[in-house]
Amino acid sequence: AMFLLSLGVYDPRNDGIKGAASGTFGTPGTRGTRVSVICPTSEKRHAFHPLLYQSFTSQSYGEKELVVVDTGSRPSSFFLEKAAEDSRVIYRHFHVDDSRENDPMSA
Repeated sequence: AMFLLSLGVYDPRNDGIKGAASGTFGTPGTRGTRVSVICPTSEKRHAFHPLLYQSFTSQSYGEKELVVVDTGSRPSSFFLEKAAEDSRVIYRHFHVDDSRENDPMSA
């Protein structure tokens, strides 16, 4: 779904955990099964990003990845840094103007 919604920009075969073989998700319920936590976010929620990462890292399941899809006018400096440090974090920012800014009904 992410591949289609991002018009091919996010491709889990290329954008998954760095260093992992493509398609090695395993059989559900077996050792080696990867859990992907996918979290949509926006610029207005950047203050919560440290809490999201803390929650992710505190989980005891070993084979996991955090995919953060961010929309807004600027990327999250927190997740840009974490994605560079932690190979389990996949961060994608898509520049999207807030349509409500020009909508008189959203006042």
